[in-house]
Amino acid sequence: MTTSQTSVPTPVTTDTTEVSVEVFKGQVTTTSLDVAKHFGKRHDNVIKAIRSLECPEDFALLNFEECSRAGSNNKPEPYYRMTRDGFVLLCMGFTGKQAAQWKVAYIMAFNKMEQALRAQPVQQDERALLRFAIRTLELMRDRQTNQLPRLSTEEIVQHYLNVESLDRATPEQVKQALTFIQGQIIGEGNAAKVLPGIAGSSIAKDLLYGLLRTSHDAEILFNALYDQGLEVLASEHFKQNMAGKLAETSRQARDLLGYIASHAARDPFQHRAKH
Repeated sequence: MTTSQTSVPTPVTTDTTEVSVEVFKGQVTTTSLDVAKHFGKRHDNVIKAIRSLECPEDFALLNFEECSRAGSNNKPEPYYRMTRDGFVLLCMGFTGKQAAQWKVAYIMAFNKMEQALRAQPVQQDERALLRFAIRTLELMRDRQTNQLPRLSTEEIVQHYLNVESLDRATPEQVKQALTFIQGQIIGEGNAAKVLPGIAGSSIAKDLLYGLLRTSHDAEILFNALYDQGLEVLASEHFKQNMAGKLAETSRQARDLLGYIASHAARDPFQHRAKH
C-alpha cells in the first residue's frame, strides 16, 4: 500500500448511527477504524489484514488509501480509508452472525450514500476553472529566450486582486479573476493577433469569450462528475447537463465562425458607393 496525504472529506454523511461512511475524493468510503470498532477487532490487526491482502496493486491503489491521525501523545497513527470494493474484499473473510449483520449494515449505508451522491446537483468549481484558465494562458504566452523575465500568470492575478495567495481569494474575487484571465486569453489568441480587423473587434471578442467560457464550463462539469465515479457519467443527470453545455458551445462556435466568414467574404478593395 502507498501512503498519501490526507484531505478533508466532503461533508456528506449517512443518517445511520451504526456505521460511518462518507464521501472522500468523490468516492463513498469508510475507514479501518470504523471497521475495527464494529467488527470487534483490534485496529492494528485490521491494518495488518489490509496490508496482507493478495490483490493487484492497481486495485489496492484505487480502493485503499493509507492516512494518518494524531494518536496518543500526538504521535501519527496510521489508518486506512477504503471504498465499497475495498471493504467487501477485506470483510468477506469475517465470519459469525454479528459479522453478517454488520456487513449488511455497511452495504446498506454504502447504497444510501451513493444514491444521495448521485442525486446531488453538480456545482461548478470556480477555483478549478480559474486554475485551468491560468494554465491555458501560461501555455499561450510567448516564451522567447530573448524576452525579459516577467511575473507568472498566477502572480499577475494575485497583484490584480491584491491578495497574497489565490487560496485566500473570495468567491467574488475568483469570478473577477476568471473574467480577467479569459479576457487575456482572447487577446493572446492567434485570431486576435493575425486578424485584428475581425477578431479584434468588440463583437468578435464577445463571441470568443462566450465560446471559451462554455468550453471551460463543459470541461469542469465533466471533471466534477468524473471525480464522483464512472457510474455518474452514465446517469441521466450527466447526459442532460453535458448535452446542454455542448449545445451552447456549438452555438457559440457557429456564431463566431459566421461572423468571421461574413467579414472575410468582403472585398477590402471594393469601393463603397457614394451617396
